[in-house]
Amino acid sequence: MLDARPHAGAQVVENWSQWDATALLPGVHDVEAIEKWVAETPPAQIGDSCEDGVWRVRLRSERAVHPERIQENLPELGGGAFRTRGCFWVPTRPETLCAWDGAAGQLNIGTAGR
Repeated sequence: MLDARPHAGAQVVENWSQWDATALLPGVHDVEAIEKWVAETPPAQIGDSCEDGVWRVRLRSERAVHPERIQENLPELGGGAFRTRGCFWVPTRPETLCAWDGAAGQLNIGTAGR
């Protein structure tokens, strides 16, 4: 998404050794501004890309995500040197939007709203 619509002041690094973690400290990283920027990004701008090894894919299904299958496949889903994010629904909570956020071998799954 970065190459589709970078936000003003975005910090782009080539590898983790160049990244300054203090950018995430309170008062430095503006969470509300980033969430607003993400919410305003039209779906049409999130398309396929294969530039510099970066690609995007949109997966859609009428079937809800099955929590047990996610848990069974966590090593594959959370492993690897890649970045994933998205949203999904689970059958037992159809009114709740869930968020998926994975990077560098870690996977965070939680609610993103209703």
